[in-house]
Amino acid sequence: MPYNNNSFTEDTDAQHSERAHTLANGIGDHGTDLLYTPAEITEMQGYADEFDAAYSVQVEENADVDAKNVELSAKFEELKSQYVSCQDYIRGEMVLASGHDKEYLNERFDIYGELPRTRQGVQIMVRAMLTGYDSIGVELPSVTLPAVLFEALRTLSGEYTNIAEDEIRDEEAEKKAATVLKNEVRRRGEKMFSRLRHRAISLWGDDDPRMLEIGLVPKSQIWTPGQPEPGEPEPGVEGVPWPGPMAGFEVNLIALPLTTEIIFTRIFDCPKCVLERELEGTGAWAFITEYDLEEEEILPFRDNVPHPGKWHYRATPFNAVGEVGVVSEGTIEVV
Repeated sequence: MPYNNNSFTEDTDAQHSERAHTLANGIGDHGTDLLYTPAEITEMQGYADEFDAAYSVQVEENADVDAKNVELSAKFEELKSQYVSCQDYIRGEMVLASGHDKEYLNERFDIYGELPRTRQGVQIMVRAMLTGYDSIGVELPSVTLPAVLFEALRTLSGEYTNIAEDEIRDEEAEKKAATVLKNEVRRRGEKMFSRLRHRAISLWGDDDPRMLEIGLVPKSQIWTPGQPEPGEPEPGVEGVPWPGPMAGFEVNLIALPLTTEIIFTRIFDCPKCVLERELEGTGAWAFITEYDLEEEEILPFRDNVPHPGKWHYRATPFNAVGEVGVVSEGTIEVV
Protein backbone atom coordinates (compact mmCIF):
# COMPACT_ATOMS: atom_id res chain seq x y z
CA MET A 1 0.00 0.00 0.00
CA PRO A 2 1.22 3.55 -0.55
CA TYR A 3 2.41 5.52 2.47
CA ASN A 4 1.03 9.01 2.93
CA ASN A 5 3.31 10.30 5.66
CA ASN A 6 6.51 10.97 3.75
CA SER A 7 6.65 14.74 4.00
CA PHE A 8 9.29 14.99 6.67
CA THR A 9 9.37 18.79 6.46
CA GLU A 10 5.85 18.93 7.90
CA ASP A 11 6.93 17.31 11.18
CA THR A 12 7.26 19.50 14.24
CA ASP A 13 10.71 19.59 15.82
CA ALA A 14 9.50 17.19 18.51
CA GLN A 15 8.17 14.78 15.86
CA HIS A 16 11.42 15.08 13.92
CA SER A 17 13.29 14.13 17.09
CA GLU A 18 11.00 11.11 17.52
CA ARG A 19 11.81 9.97 13.99
CA ALA A 20 15.52 10.43 14.61
CA HIS A 21 15.48 8.32 17.77
CA THR A 22 13.43 5.60 16.07
CA LEU A 23 15.96 5.62 13.24
CA ALA A 24 18.85 5.41 15.70
CA ASN A 25 17.27 2.31 17.28
CA GLY A 26 16.35 0.62 14.00
CA ILE A 27 19.16 1.40 11.59
CA GLY A 28 21.61 -0.82 13.47
CA ASP A 29 19.42 -3.83 12.69
CA HIS A 30 18.54 -2.90 9.12
CA GLY A 31 21.27 -0.58 7.86
CA THR A 32 23.27 -3.35 6.22
CA ASP A 33 20.12 -4.66 4.52
CA LEU A 34 19.64 -1.15 3.11
CA LEU A 35 23.23 -1.16 1.72
CA TYR A 36 24.54 1.53 4.08
CA THR A 37 28.20 1.42 5.02
CA PRO A 38 29.23 1.05 8.69
CA ALA A 39 30.33 4.68 8.71
CA GLU A 40 26.96 5.81 7.35
CA ILE A 41 25.12 3.72 9.94
CA THR A 42 27.19 5.25 12.74
CA GLU A 43 26.48 8.75 11.43
CA MET A 44 22.74 8.06 11.22
CA GLN A 45 22.68 6.60 14.73
CA GLY A 46 24.38 9.72 16.08
CA TYR A 47 22.05 12.13 14.30
CA ALA A 48 19.31 11.96 16.98
CA ASP A 49 21.66 13.20 19.70
CA GLU A 50 23.08 15.87 17.38
CA PHE A 51 19.61 17.20 16.56
CA ASP A 52 18.47 17.05 20.19
CA ALA A 53 21.52 19.05 21.25
CA ALA A 54 20.81 21.77 18.67
CA TYR A 55 17.09 21.73 19.49
CA SER A 56 17.76 21.98 23.24
CA VAL A 57 19.95 25.05 22.71
CA GLN A 58 17.15 26.68 20.72
CA VAL A 59 14.60 25.84 23.43
CA GLU A 60 16.89 27.25 26.11
CA GLU A 61 17.50 30.45 24.16
CA ASN A 62 13.76 30.87 23.55
CA ALA A 63 13.20 30.47 27.27
CA ASP A 64 15.90 33.06 28.01
CA VAL A 65 14.30 35.57 25.65
CA ASP A 66 10.87 34.90 27.15
CA ALA A 67 12.28 35.45 30.64
CA LYS A 68 13.87 38.74 29.60
CA ASN A 69 10.62 39.88 28.00
CA VAL A 70 8.74 39.07 31.21
CA GLU A 71 11.35 41.04 33.16
CA LEU A 72 11.07 43.91 30.69
CA SER A 73 7.26 43.99 30.94
CA ALA A 74 7.41 44.03 34.74
CA LYS A 75 9.94 46.87 34.72
CA PHE A 76 7.82 48.81 32.23
CA GLU A 77 4.79 48.57 34.53
CA GLU A 78 6.93 49.85 37.42
CA LEU A 79 8.11 52.73 35.24
CA LYS A 80 4.57 53.72 34.28
CA SER A 81 3.40 53.53 37.88
CA GLN A 82 6.25 55.75 39.06
CA TYR A 83 5.57 58.24 36.27
CA VAL A 84 1.92 58.50 37.34
CA SER A 85 3.05 59.05 40.95
CA CYS A 86 5.23 61.98 39.85
CA GLN A 87 2.38 63.31 37.74
CA ASP A 88 -0.02 63.15 40.71
CA TYR A 89 2.43 64.98 42.96
CA ILE A 90 2.73 67.85 40.48
CA ARG A 91 -1.06 68.03 40.18
CA GLY A 92 -1.19 68.48 43.95
CA GLU A 93 1.26 71.36 43.74
CA MET A 94 -0.86 72.97 41.03
CA VAL A 95 -3.84 73.24 43.40
CA LEU A 96 -2.23 76.10 45.36
CA ALA A 97 0.03 77.45 42.62
CA SER A 98 -0.48 80.93 41.11
CA GLY A 99 -1.79 81.26 37.58
CA HIS A 100 1.66 81.66 36.08
CA ASP A 101 3.16 78.79 38.09
CA LYS A 102 0.20 76.54 37.32
CA GLU A 103 0.53 77.23 33.59
CA TYR A 104 4.28 76.54 33.76
CA LEU A 105 3.82 73.21 35.54
CA ASN A 106 1.11 72.09 33.16
CA GLU A 107 3.07 72.89 30.02
CA ARG A 108 6.50 71.84 31.31
CA PHE A 109 5.33 68.42 32.46
CA ASP A 110 2.38 67.91 30.09
CA ILE A 111 0.55 67.12 33.29
CA TYR A 112 -2.81 66.19 31.81
CA GLY A 113 -1.41 64.32 28.83
CA GLU A 114 -2.44 60.67 28.55
CA LEU A 115 0.15 57.96 28.56
CA PRO A 116 0.86 56.71 25.03
CA ARG A 117 0.07 53.12 24.15
CA THR A 118 3.58 52.39 22.93
CA ARG A 119 6.56 51.79 25.18
CA GLN A 120 8.64 54.19 23.14
CA GLY A 121 6.05 56.93 23.67
CA VAL A 122 6.09 56.36 27.43
CA GLN A 123 9.87 56.58 27.48
CA ILE A 124 9.70 59.94 25.70
CA MET A 125 7.27 61.29 28.33
CA VAL A 126 9.45 59.97 31.16
CA ARG A 127 12.49 61.73 29.73
CA ALA A 128 10.49 64.95 29.42
CA MET A 129 9.38 64.60 33.05
CA LEU A 130 12.97 64.16 34.23
CA THR A 131 14.19 67.10 32.12
CA GLY A 132 11.54 69.29 33.76
CA TYR A 133 12.57 68.05 37.21
CA ASP A 134 16.24 68.88 36.53
CA SER A 135 15.32 72.39 35.27
CA ILE A 136 12.68 73.46 37.79
CA GLY A 137 15.19 74.75 40.36
CA VAL A 138 16.23 77.47 37.87
CA GLU A 139 13.02 77.96 35.93
CA LEU A 140 10.56 77.88 38.87
CA PRO A 141 12.39 78.02 42.23
CA SER A 142 9.11 78.61 44.10
CA VAL A 143 8.20 74.91 43.60
CA THR A 144 10.29 72.08 45.02
CA LEU A 145 9.79 68.54 43.77
CA PRO A 146 10.83 65.64 46.07
CA ALA A 147 13.91 63.71 44.97
CA VAL A 148 12.53 60.46 46.40
CA LEU A 149 9.87 60.34 43.66
CA PHE A 150 11.76 61.72 40.70
CA GLU A 151 15.10 60.02 41.31
CA ALA A 152 13.22 56.73 41.65
CA LEU A 153 11.71 57.47 38.22
CA ARG A 154 15.19 58.12 36.84
CA THR A 155 16.49 54.83 38.25
CA LEU A 156 13.60 52.82 36.81
CA SER A 157 14.03 54.51 33.44
CA GLY A 158 17.70 53.55 33.36
CA GLU A 159 16.97 49.94 34.38
CA TYR A 160 14.28 49.61 31.73
CA THR A 161 16.54 51.06 29.04
CA ASN A 162 19.36 48.68 29.96
CA ILE A 163 17.12 45.64 29.71
CA ALA A 164 15.50 46.80 26.47
CA GLU A 165 18.58 47.93 24.62
CA ASP A 166 21.27 45.53 25.82
CA GLU A 167 20.07 42.27 27.29
CA ILE A 168 17.07 41.72 25.01
CA ARG A 169 19.16 42.49 21.93
CA ASP A 170 21.86 40.02 22.99
CA GLU A 171 19.32 37.31 23.85
CA GLU A 172 17.53 37.74 20.52
CA ALA A 173 20.82 37.43 18.65
CA GLU A 174 21.67 34.21 20.50
CA LYS A 175 18.15 32.90 19.89
CA LYS A 176 18.48 33.58 16.18
CA ALA A 177 21.87 31.86 16.01
CA ALA A 178 20.51 28.80 17.85
CA THR A 179 17.53 28.60 15.50
CA VAL A 180 19.74 28.85 12.41
CA LEU A 181 21.97 26.04 13.71
CA LYS A 182 19.00 23.81 14.56
CA ASN A 183 17.46 24.42 11.12
CA GLU A 184 20.72 23.53 9.38
CA VAL A 185 20.95 20.25 11.31
CA ARG A 186 17.30 19.47 10.68
CA ARG A 187 17.50 20.09 6.92
CA ARG A 188 20.32 17.56 6.76
CA GLY A 189 18.17 15.11 8.70
CA GLU A 190 15.18 15.58 6.38
CA LYS A 191 17.39 14.77 3.40
CA MET A 192 18.65 11.70 5.22
CA PHE A 193 15.08 10.53 5.95
CA SER A 194 14.02 11.10 2.36
CA ARG A 195 16.99 9.19 0.97
CA LEU A 196 16.37 6.38 3.45
CA ARG A 197 12.72 6.11 2.48
CA HIS A 198 13.43 5.88 -1.23
CA ARG A 199 16.09 3.26 -0.63
CA ALA A 200 13.85 1.20 1.70
CA ILE A 201 10.97 1.21 -0.80
CA SER A 202 13.26 0.22 -3.64
CA LEU A 203 14.69 -2.74 -1.68
CA TRP A 204 11.74 -3.81 0.49
CA GLY A 205 8.67 -2.39 -1.18
CA ASP A 206 6.33 0.09 0.45
CA ASP A 207 4.39 -2.44 2.56
CA ASP A 208 7.13 -3.80 4.77
CA PRO A 209 6.77 -3.59 8.59
CA ARG A 210 10.47 -2.73 8.84
CA MET A 211 9.49 0.71 7.54
CA LEU A 212 7.97 1.27 10.98
CA GLU A 213 11.07 0.11 12.81
CA ILE A 214 13.25 2.76 11.18
CA GLY A 215 10.71 5.57 11.64
CA LEU A 216 9.57 6.08 8.06
CA VAL A 217 5.83 5.60 8.59
CA PRO A 218 3.39 5.74 11.51
CA LYS A 219 2.26 2.46 13.00
CA SER A 220 -1.32 2.99 11.81
CA GLN A 221 -0.14 2.43 8.23
CA ILE A 222 1.48 -0.89 9.09
CA TRP A 223 -1.08 -2.46 11.38
CA THR A 224 -4.46 -1.17 12.50
CA PRO A 225 -5.51 -2.19 16.05
CA GLY A 226 -8.49 -4.53 15.97
CA GLN A 227 -7.44 -5.96 12.60
CA PRO A 228 -5.25 -8.98 11.90
CA GLU A 229 -1.62 -8.15 11.25
CA PRO A 230 -0.46 -8.38 7.64
CA GLY A 231 -0.23 -12.01 6.59
CA GLU A 232 -2.24 -13.34 9.56
CA PRO A 233 -5.46 -15.33 9.01
CA GLU A 234 -8.77 -13.90 10.14
CA PRO A 235 -10.03 -14.72 13.66
CA GLY A 236 -11.97 -17.97 13.72
CA VAL A 237 -9.70 -19.66 11.21
CA GLU A 238 -8.26 -22.91 12.55
CA GLY A 239 -5.32 -22.21 14.85
CA VAL A 240 -6.28 -18.55 15.52
CA PRO A 241 -8.23 -18.15 18.78
CA TRP A 242 -10.97 -15.64 19.28
CA PRO A 243 -10.21 -12.94 21.88
CA GLY A 244 -10.33 -14.23 25.42
CA PRO A 245 -10.25 -12.35 28.75
CA MET A 246 -7.62 -9.64 28.75
CA ALA A 247 -6.48 -6.70 30.84
CA GLY A 248 -3.36 -4.68 30.21
CA PHE A 249 -0.16 -3.42 31.74
CA GLU A 250 0.59 -1.63 34.98
CA VAL A 251 3.00 1.21 34.24
CA ASN A 252 5.47 2.65 36.75
CA LEU A 253 7.42 5.75 35.72
CA ILE A 254 10.73 6.95 37.17
CA ALA A 255 12.14 10.33 36.07
CA LEU A 256 15.84 10.56 35.25
CA PRO A 257 17.67 13.48 33.58
CA LEU A 258 16.13 13.68 30.09
CA THR A 259 15.13 10.03 30.48
CA THR A 260 12.07 8.18 31.72
CA GLU A 261 12.51 4.69 33.08
CA ILE A 262 9.33 2.75 32.38
CA ILE A 263 8.60 -0.53 34.10
CA PHE A 264 5.38 -2.15 33.00
CA THR A 265 4.00 -5.46 34.16
CA ARG A 266 1.72 -7.59 32.03
CA ILE A 267 -1.52 -8.54 33.77
CA PHE A 268 -2.59 -11.48 31.58
CA ASP A 269 -3.23 -12.51 28.00
CA CYS A 270 -1.73 -9.40 26.39
CA PRO A 271 1.30 -10.47 24.37
CA LYS A 272 1.52 -7.24 22.35
CA CYS A 273 2.00 -3.74 23.77
CA VAL A 274 2.34 -0.38 21.98
CA LEU A 275 4.08 2.36 23.97
CA GLU A 276 3.43 6.05 23.17
CA ARG A 277 4.06 9.44 24.73
CA GLU A 278 2.98 13.07 24.39
CA LEU A 279 4.08 16.37 25.87
CA GLU A 280 1.19 16.89 28.26
CA GLY A 281 -1.51 19.12 26.86
CA THR A 282 -0.41 18.97 23.22
CA GLY A 283 -2.48 15.94 22.19
CA ALA A 284 0.33 14.91 19.83
CA TRP A 285 0.92 11.25 20.68
CA ALA A 286 4.16 9.82 19.34
CA PHE A 287 4.83 6.12 18.84
CA ILE A 288 7.88 4.96 20.82
CA THR A 289 8.03 1.22 20.37
CA GLU A 290 6.05 -2.01 20.20
CA TYR A 291 6.74 -5.13 22.18
CA ASP A 292 5.74 -8.69 21.32
CA LEU A 293 5.83 -10.43 24.69
CA GLU A 294 5.15 -14.12 24.75
CA GLU A 295 7.10 -15.09 27.85
CA GLU A 296 8.17 -12.07 29.91
CA GLU A 297 5.87 -10.65 32.55
CA ILE A 298 7.93 -7.59 33.58
CA LEU A 299 9.65 -5.33 31.09
CA PRO A 300 11.89 -2.32 31.86
CA PHE A 301 12.43 0.31 29.18
CA ARG A 302 14.28 3.65 29.13
CA ASP A 303 12.91 6.39 26.96
CA ASN A 304 15.13 9.35 26.03
CA VAL A 305 12.85 12.38 25.71
CA PRO A 306 13.74 15.21 23.30
CA HIS A 307 13.59 17.91 25.99
CA PRO A 308 12.51 18.43 29.61
CA GLY A 309 8.82 18.75 30.43
CA LYS A 310 5.78 16.93 31.74
CA TRP A 311 5.39 13.79 29.62
CA HIS A 312 2.29 11.61 29.41
CA TYR A 313 2.82 7.92 28.62
CA ARG A 314 0.36 5.22 27.66
CA ALA A 315 0.73 1.50 27.08
CA THR A 316 -1.93 -0.04 24.86
CA PRO A 317 -2.22 -3.85 25.04
CA PHE A 318 -3.46 -6.14 22.26
CA ASN A 319 -4.19 -9.82 22.25
CA ALA A 320 -3.37 -12.29 19.50
CA VAL A 321 -6.03 -10.97 17.11
CA GLY A 322 -5.54 -7.28 17.76
CA GLU A 323 -8.31 -6.62 20.27
CA VAL A 324 -7.47 -3.70 22.54
CA GLY A 325 -7.21 -4.28 26.28
CA VAL A 326 -7.14 -1.84 29.17
CA VAL A 327 -4.88 1.13 28.44
CA SER A 328 -2.49 2.11 31.23
CA GLU A 329 -1.37 5.75 31.42
CA GLY A 330 0.92 7.87 33.56
CA THR A 331 2.42 11.35 33.66
CA ILE A 332 5.86 12.33 34.95
CA GLU A 333 8.00 15.48 35.07
CA VAL A 334 11.32 14.94 33.30
CA VAL A 335 14.09 17.42 34.09
